[in-house]
Amino acid sequence: MKQYCPEFRNGTIMSIDNISEKPKYIYKNEEYPLFVNSLLNPEYLKIITRELKNSKILKNKVKGKILVLFYINKFGIFDAKLIKVSEVVKMEVFRIFRSITYIPPKHNGKNVQLLEKWMLPLDFGD
Repeated sequence: MKQYCPEFRNGTIMSIDNISEKPKYIYKNEEYPLFVNSLLNPEYLKIITRELKNSKILKNKVKGKILVLFYINKFGIFDAKLIKVSEVVKMEVFRIFRSITYIPPKHNGKNVQLLEKWMLPLDFGD
């Protein structure tokens, strides 16, 4: 595919292994890689986890586990699918994740969409 169709889908949808710049996030005016060694950055996870645990809405509305299937789109916006959660919970999860600024993945200086999506399990106890 890479050899014979390098401009597949106009080169705007690519695998994370084929891009020149992986997505990043901005925290306290500093840029950090969203991924470290192909895993979500542990510092990013600490920030998100702290915010999720501090949410009164999530504490009151969620019991057990929820899965967040997410990606950062080519505009630098967090997007996700949450299954079997209320609209209130979905809106709160999106609010928390979108409170962080993201820098989209790039290839040759152009923003691209990634083929991959990531699953983040969240456990709110019983």
